[in-house]
Amino acid sequence: MGLSSGCKEPPVELPEPLKAAKAFHGHLGPMVAIGLRMGRIIVGRLGDTPFSYHIRCFTGKTPPISCVLDGLQLSTPCTVGNGGIEIVEDGEVRAMASDKAGRTVEVRLRSEISERIKAEYDPDHEEVLPLVLWEMSEEALFEVMENMG
Repeated sequence: MGLSSGCKEPPVELPEPLKAAKAFHGHLGPMVAIGLRMGRIIVGRLGDTPFSYHIRCFTGKTPPISCVLDGLQLSTPCTVGNGGIEIVEDGEVRAMASDKAGRTVEVRLRSEISERIKAEYDPDHEEVLPLVLWEMSEEALFEVMENMG
């Protein structure tokens, strides 16, 4: 069973965070939705106070994987412009956030989800898969490692 719901038409109404991501990014691909979800996990652990933590994003700068960056920028207080996001050229859908107290949260896309995105993403029906990813559980999408010491 794949990620997609079998329907090939975009949903009637996208949730507000996905609408905002589409407006900001120019379209709604799966990696933007993944970045939004990663950011929600980070904010849930480290908060939403600007300049309180830093994110290292391991995607690099080449689309489509780098589209994760826009999702992170929309869902956290960190942006590339404010220096809160550092881009590392590793080609991985992985982000690590750390604060001044030494707390860290690392979020990595599960390899099986990455493979399914490659196999199932249909640009002609681009909103279908991102919506499916948006609705999946954190545990199904990601490996999350925390050091809240």
